[in-house]
Amino acid sequence: MTFEQALDLAQRAFEVAGVAILPGVLVQDAATGLACLTIALAGLELTVDHAPGHTRGSVAFRLPYDDTVPEVMLSGDLLFAGSIGRTDLPGGDHATMERSLASKVLTLRDEVVVLPGHGPQTTIGRERATNPYLQDLPAAPPVRGL
Repeated sequence: MTFEQALDLAQRAFEVAGVAILPGVLVQDAATGLACLTIALAGLELTVDHAPGHTRGSVAFRLPYDDTVPEVMLSGDLLFAGSIGRTDLPGGDHATMERSLASKVLTLRDEVVVLPGHGPQTTIGRERATNPYLQDLPAAPPVRGL
């Protein structure tokens, strides 16, 4: 499943549930330089990052921060506190997961709060320092501020 197909499927699911998603805007992410999609949902602006590895169509969502609220990543099965998602299921691929972790996780600021699909919340900084699955990935300097 491609990134575009995954987003189309998500939009259809939200429409069936009665939640309208405004058309997305494809932008270049300032932190990673990679293309990502920004959508508006329930008054929130979400950045949708294609993060394959657990499955081919896996995505992570990020909510921007301001002076009072830290940035939040809804990591799904990309990143957990102390672990990562499985890659041994159909559509999973460990090398692809590592590329997603290096480009979508290790490029974020240490202060970003991570709300994974399973388990307790964590931060990018905590995972960068302690998660054994991130230790051997190419070091990417944290992005500080805007």
